[in-house]
Amino acid sequence: MITLICNSLSAKIGAMTTMDAAPASLTERVLSYMKYKCGDETLKGIEQAAFHLHCSARQLQRILNQCEAAGLVRKLGKGTYRLV
Repeated sequence: MITLICNSLSAKIGAMTTMDAAPASLTERVLSYMKYKCGDETLKGIEQAAFHLHCSARQLQRILNQCEAAGLVRKLGKGTYRLV
């Protein structure tokens, strides 16, 4: 019972911390999305990711190209990027 309560409180504290520390810029949101929501830190599918990030596919593509130029992500194939 105590373990259940501790796990519940831990999850709630983690969720509150994540909400308070929400990334401000689209670039930060994209990198955070890739780190925490994508398996193996690999974004697959621009359209679906853009929908989740509340931006256009073109905006997301621009951000990913900038991140690739900065060495933050690596392009693996069409619409597939991995955090470095």
